Amino acid sequence: MPVVHHNIIKASSPLKCFQINLRHSRSAELNLAQLIIDLDIDVVFIQEPFAKVSSLSSSIELNFIPPGYVSFHSLSSEHAFGSAIIIKASLNASLCTSA
Repeated sequence: MPVVHHNIIKASSPLKCFQINLRHSRSAELNLAQLIIDLDIDVVFIQEPFAKVSSLSSSIELNFIPPGYVSFHSLSSEHAFGSAIIIKASLNASLCTSA
C-alpha cells in the first residue's frame, strides 16, 4: 500500500475570534478596543459598529482599531450601517472582492 504524505502546518495556537454587536455605541467601541488587546484576539466580527464621517476625506472612520490591527468594511457616508472585521495585522489578511 503506498504511503501518502501531506504537507500539514500545525498552528502553534488556535485562532481567537470574537463576535459582537456594538449597536452604534461609542462607549462599547472603546471597551472593545481594550478587550481586543487584553484577550489578544486575532479576528473580531462586528455588527453595527460606531462609525463617523472623516472631516478630512469624507470617508467612514472606525476609531477603535487597536495598534497592530487592520479593519475591513464597506461602510460609506451614504450607508454607515453594516458590519466590519478587525484582524491582527500579523495574519496578513487582505480583502477579496467579487468582480
